[in-house]
Amino acid sequence: MNNDSFVRVVSFDAMTNKNLPDYSFTLRAKSPGYKRTRHSRAFMVATDLANYSESALNWAIDSMMEDGDELIVLRVVTVEIKNKKKDGLLQFEEKVSREKANDIMKRIIDNSNQWNKKVSVVIEFVIGKVHDTIQRMIPMYQPSLLIVGTRGLSDFKSMLVGSVSRYCLQHSPIPVTVVRSEEQVRKSSFDINSAIALDNVSNRRIVAMGDLHGDLSNTLSILKFSKIIDEDHHWIAGDTILVQTGDVVDRGLDTIKLYKLLQDLRKEAPLHGGLVIPLLGNHEIMNLIGDWRYVYPGEPETFGGIEARKKAFAADGFIGEYLTFLNMTTKVGSTVFCHGGIHPYYGQYGLDWINDQTHQSILDYMESNGQEGDKYGVFGDNGPTWYRGYAIENEDSVCDVLDKALDFMGANRMVVGHTVQHDGRIHTRCGGKVVLIDVGISTVYGGNKGALEIRGNKVTALYKDRAETLPSPPPYNPKKAIVHEEL
Repeated sequence: MNNDSFVRVVSFDAMTNKNLPDYSFTLRAKSPGYKRTRHSRAFMVATDLANYSESALNWAIDSMMEDGDELIVLRVVTVEIKNKKKDGLLQFEEKVSREKANDIMKRIIDNSNQWNKKVSVVIEFVIGKVHDTIQRMIPMYQPSLLIVGTRGLSDFKSMLVGSVSRYCLQHSPIPVTVVRSEEQVRKSSFDINSAIALDNVSNRRIVAMGDLHGDLSNTLSILKFSKIIDEDHHWIAGDTILVQTGDVVDRGLDTIKLYKLLQDLRKEAPLHGGLVIPLLGNHEIMNLIGDWRYVYPGEPETFGGIEARKKAFAADGFIGEYLTFLNMTTKVGSTVFCHGGIHPYYGQYGLDWINDQTHQSILDYMESNGQEGDKYGVFGDNGPTWYRGYAIENEDSVCDVLDKALDFMGANRMVVGHTVQHDGRIHTRCGGKVVLIDVGISTVYGGNKGALEIRGNKVTALYKDRAETLPSPPPYNPKKAIVHEEL
């Protein structure tokens, strides 16, 4: 798709403003073959051309847009009307604003070769109050998602004028995504916090899936009977939080399809109030450092050969880049999720520390093929993706270790994959304080189908033909003698 192939239209007076009848205007462009369907979505990005706003725009294009979608870029300018008509400044600002709008459109079209997507682009350049304008534009275009940028890691500072990103989060009638720049993300962790506060999930359904290991068919079956997706693989779970505890890759042929499925669901879920949290497993890390011992015969050919697979798992590859942004662990309410298990040695520092160490170390670890960069051993045998103690050691001793780790992390339960339950059932140990959810989903392990459901403090194993209530520990009550990091 070349830049000239977009069809452009310019119109004026997109927004009513008695003082400035000619100032507000709209630019439109559609790529050849664009067709709106019942699956088409609209995404609105608020931008002021600063770096952090450009990150929001790029994220929307790269991560959300598909064929048939529409991107609405909103640029709001607040100017003082008084005296400006007299001194000619208004006409000058109008000219500058139109140039800026054209610059935005040019940037979008210049990236069209990278998308290869049939989309519609609308740029609304409006003068007025930022807050009021955003609220008026939302019902006009009915976007599925409002996307804004932020300057800081967690302190939502000014976007457009004033603290608009904070305003949008508090008052927007539609879901809002706040996007940070790549540099900011690298300093922190992916786009999902390590911990989601208890008061945000007390009435929400949580579903967790263990190791998928290259088996798309069984994964889809589980997602369907767990009422996460429909027959067309679209999200139907409302505000459900879906956690996948890693090991998507190896032992099967469907690596690409599975990662695409998870990424698609991660995009769709927020549009319905839901959330998808994918985590790193030891097999993700192995593939990132070139350890292919468990790659399934014939699987490299699904990439186009060995070299193509290597490129895919490189730091700038379409899978490798995605994986380097994943967290190693998360806490939803009072439940900690990870692939293998978190020993108190790591738990004492908190989940944010574990994830920060993961992101700070992973690129060096990859470049050295696993020989350097892992200063604290988070990728090692006793790290959160490899540790099996809670699954296999004697409960008389290991439950005390688990209690200490949970207290450090402010949790009453840990959910882990990694250790296959060969009877195909989800098991608990230590009075329900650890839940083992690797039921052997891959055909290599028997093709067993099961997922975990948490509602409040009720824990249920979901199978295709039945549901079983599992033991659950009392709600978390911190022990004052234990000093742990608040998450």
